[in-house]
Amino acid sequence: MVAELKRLAQVCRAGRLRSIRGGKNAAIFYSVIGTCKLLGIPPFEYLRDVLSRISTHPHRLIHELTPAGWKAARDAAAIKSA
Repeated sequence: MVAELKRLAQVCRAGRLRSIRGGKNAAIFYSVIGTCKLLGIPPFEYLRDVLSRISTHPHRLIHELTPAGWKAARDAAAIKSA
C-alpha cells in the first residue's frame, strides 16, 4: 500500500510539471482514491455514488460524502437492514 501511495505522489508531481492546475486536480483525485483504498472502499463505487448525489445532498450533511463518512453511513445502513 505504501508503494502504491508513493507511486501516486510521483504521478501528481509529474502532472504539476505540465500544469499547476492539472497537478492540483490530480493530487485531489489521487488523494480521494488513496483514502478509499486505505478504508477498504471500492473507489469506483464511491465516486459513482457521491457524484450522483452531490448536487442534491443537504449542505449540513456534507460530511457524509467524505470517504470516511460515506463508509460509516453505508455500514450503518447495512446494520439496519440486517
